[in-house]
Amino acid sequence: WRAFDELERQRLFVRICDLRRRLGWLREVFDEHLRRLRQEGAIQLHIADANLMSPQDLEDCFIDENGFRMGMVTRHGR
Repeated sequence: WRAFDELERQRLFVRICDLRRRLGWLREVFDEHLRRLRQEGAIQLHIADANLMSPQDLEDCFIDENGFRMGMVTRHGR
């Protein structure tokens, strides 16, 4: 959670692309952690606004099982 907290800076959300880059994990490992945390109810994922993101940012988002590009994550139970 340290990386999340460092990126959050009182905004209540973190861009997934920023978190992915900060952690530097393999895509499959990072995406699996997001899936697990969402399933456990620890986080909520939010759809990306493509108009506010660069092509690289969009590439580093998370694609869910329905094909939606998720761009932000919020943490529950804080």
